[in-house]
Amino acid sequence: MSKETKESVELVIAGRSYPVVTTASDRARLEAIAESINQQLLDIQLQYADRDRQDCLAMSLLRSSVELDQAQRRLASLSAKISGKLS
Repeated sequence: MSKETKESVELVIAGRSYPVVTTASDRARLEAIAESINQQLLDIQLQYADRDRQDCLAMSLLRSSVELDQAQRRLASLSAKISGKLS
């Protein structure tokens, strides 16, 4: 079993740099996630121009959490359906 080499990557989210240690195979995915976060934050900032960055970050986090919860519920439902068919 081979281990992938770890590398350090600087991800920029909301104008701040965050060092992350990852594998080369996960680097592009992490960079895409950071870009998605930044785009979502920009969309929220444009929609709620009267809010400060902290409020926009909180709304972005809430939006992402809702999306994750919905995806987890769909996955659980599909898993239950598959288990029912296999039984």
